[in-house]
Amino acid sequence: MGVETNELRVLETDEFPLPGCDLPMRRPLPHAVETDTISLSPSVARSQSSKKFAVWLSVNAKTGDVGLYPRAAASRLEEAHHHRRTNVPLAGLGGKFEDAIVHIGQTDDGQSIQQTLEGRCDVKRIEVSAACTEITIDMSWNGVWHIADLAVPGVTEARSVLISDVDMVSPPLPVDLPQGNRRMFYNSDSP
Repeated sequence: MGVETNELRVLETDEFPLPGCDLPMRRPLPHAVETDTISLSPSVARSQSSKKFAVWLSVNAKTGDVGLYPRAAASRLEEAHHHRRTNVPLAGLGGKFEDAIVHIGQTDDGQSIQQTLEGRCDVKRIEVSAACTEITIDMSWNGVWHIADLAVPGVTEARSVLISDVDMVSPPLPVDLPQGNRRMFYNSDSP
């Protein structure tokens, strides 16, 4: 009885700046590059694909390009999301991130935005499984590009971006706080 395997391929990416939301983001190249493949047994593949990860992306308000946050920035955003923080400075991550602040759920419609000295752009968190290789989001144009909650024929446009495990971040691990010494002593010999 043979064991069926699933093969994973690594896709090559390039670095590019997004004008308007001028942060270095990664965009998949149109061609796949053959690299080492990893074979997983079906049970391992199922357990990997059932675990949830998050991908953080932004949309360039001027061009509509979809960019994925690098792992360091995405991890910071994911930790803030789980701790219900609403303002996440990306300072300390270098380059164009130094003046960027992401406001999670701060617009009237609950959308997240990234604010820099040069402008702002929409930000979105998408939950995916480990097996996910592509994300499609709906966008609308009203002078600038925005992420739309729903697809509306004739109004929204679908944009897709390829993702890999490099783009996915796990929820932060729970932190065990020290409990301290809470023992209470009663000395019956004292006056």
